[in-house]
Amino acid sequence: MPTEELQDELRNNCTYEWMTVNGVNGGKFTNKNTGCGIFLPAAGYRSVSDLGSVGSDGDYWSSAQYPSGAFNAYYLYFHSGYVSTNNDNRSNGQSVRPVVRN
Repeated sequence: MPTEELQDELRNNCTYEWMTVNGVNGGKFTNKNTGCGIFLPAAGYRSVSDLGSVGSDGDYWSSAQYPSGAFNAYYLYFHSGYVSTNNDNRSNGQSVRPVVRN
């Protein structure tokens, strides 16, 4: 899982573009230095038994625990015009995107 710092890299060192690829909405993050990019689908989230914001929001967990409590963790959040980080209770369902650093 990406660290909070890796997610900050996406926010701070990449251009962001909302797009649709093969009928799937999501965000494309392209590194300003290397030109390498990644497309993350707007898979939404799950809260209890409800699935929300599919196709309009991307919510991706980091591996970083939120400092004020063991139950929360940081996540990357994006939609058509906005990219940010936030924290949420780890019992809620956010997407996971495994990463490898070369």
